[in-house]
Amino acid sequence: MAFKITESLAAKYKGAGLAVAATLNEKIVAFHYIRDLFPGEEMPDPADRGAVEELMSRCTLVPVVRELQGLGGQLHFGMLSGWEFVSL
Repeated sequence: MAFKITESLAAKYKGAGLAVAATLNEKIVAFHYIRDLFPGEEMPDPADRGAVEELMSRCTLVPVVRELQGLGGQLHFGMLSGWEFVSL
Protein backbone atom coordinates (compact mmCIF):
# COMPACT_ATOMS: atom_id res chain seq x y z
CA MET A 1 0.00 0.00 0.00
CA ALA A 2 1.26 3.50 -0.85
CA PHE A 3 0.72 6.63 1.23
CA LYS A 4 1.30 10.16 -0.11
CA ILE A 5 3.60 12.42 1.91
CA THR A 6 1.38 15.22 3.17
CA GLU A 7 2.28 18.89 3.19
CA SER A 8 2.62 18.76 6.97
CA LEU A 9 5.45 16.19 6.61
CA ALA A 10 7.13 17.73 3.55
CA ALA A 11 9.94 19.34 5.57
CA LYS A 12 11.03 15.89 6.84
CA TYR A 13 11.10 14.32 3.37
CA LYS A 14 14.68 13.86 2.07
CA GLY A 15 14.13 11.68 -0.96
CA ALA A 16 14.33 7.92 -1.31
CA GLY A 17 15.20 5.68 1.62
CA LEU A 18 14.06 2.94 3.96
CA ALA A 19 11.79 4.17 6.75
CA VAL A 20 9.43 3.30 9.57
CA ALA A 21 6.11 5.11 9.53
CA ALA A 22 2.83 5.44 11.36
CA THR A 23 -0.46 5.64 9.49
CA LEU A 24 -3.88 6.57 10.78
CA ASN A 25 -7.10 6.58 8.76
CA GLU A 26 -5.19 5.65 5.57
CA LYS A 27 -2.83 8.64 5.92
CA ILE A 28 0.81 8.79 6.94
CA VAL A 29 1.12 10.77 10.18
CA ALA A 30 4.84 10.40 10.94
CA PHE A 31 7.97 8.71 9.65
CA HIS A 32 11.67 8.25 10.41
CA TYR A 33 14.38 7.38 7.91
CA ILE A 34 16.30 4.26 8.91
CA ARG A 35 19.57 5.89 7.76
CA ASP A 36 19.03 8.67 10.33
CA LEU A 37 18.62 6.08 13.08
CA PHE A 38 21.81 4.23 12.08
CA PRO A 39 24.20 6.96 10.87
CA GLY A 40 27.29 5.72 9.09
CA GLU A 41 25.90 2.23 8.47
CA GLU A 42 25.22 0.86 5.02
CA MET A 43 21.52 0.27 4.50
CA PRO A 44 20.43 -3.22 3.45
CA ASP A 45 18.77 -3.96 0.16
CA PRO A 46 15.01 -3.95 0.91
CA ALA A 47 14.77 -7.31 -0.91
CA ASP A 48 17.21 -8.91 1.59
CA ARG A 49 14.59 -9.86 4.18
CA GLY A 50 17.12 -11.33 6.63
CA ALA A 51 19.29 -8.20 6.67
CA VAL A 52 16.25 -5.95 7.05
CA GLU A 53 14.88 -8.06 9.92
CA GLU A 54 18.26 -7.96 11.67
CA LEU A 55 18.42 -4.19 11.37
CA MET A 56 14.81 -3.78 12.55
CA SER A 57 15.45 -5.94 15.64
CA ARG A 58 18.07 -3.60 17.08
CA CYS A 59 17.40 -1.81 20.36
CA THR A 60 18.04 1.57 18.71
CA LEU A 61 14.58 1.37 17.18
CA VAL A 62 12.68 0.82 20.43
CA PRO A 63 12.11 4.53 21.27
CA VAL A 64 11.13 5.31 17.67
CA VAL A 65 8.70 2.39 17.51
CA ARG A 66 7.14 3.46 20.81
CA GLU A 67 6.79 7.04 19.57
CA LEU A 68 5.07 5.92 16.36
CA GLN A 69 2.82 3.41 18.17
CA GLY A 70 1.77 6.21 20.53
CA LEU A 71 0.23 8.04 17.58
CA GLY A 72 -2.32 5.27 17.17
CA GLY A 73 -3.02 3.57 13.90
CA GLN A 74 -0.56 1.15 12.33
CA LEU A 75 3.22 0.89 12.22
CA HIS A 76 4.88 0.12 8.87
CA PHE A 77 8.34 -0.59 7.50
CA GLY A 78 8.87 0.47 3.92
CA MET A 79 10.41 2.77 1.35
CA LEU A 80 10.06 6.49 0.81
CA SER A 81 10.39 7.60 -2.79
CA GLY A 82 8.67 10.04 -5.13
CA TRP A 83 6.83 11.76 -2.25
CA GLU A 84 5.21 8.45 -1.25
CA PHE A 85 5.75 5.84 1.44
CA VAL A 86 5.26 2.25 0.28
CA SER A 87 4.87 -0.40 2.95
CA LEU A 88 7.03 -3.47 2.27
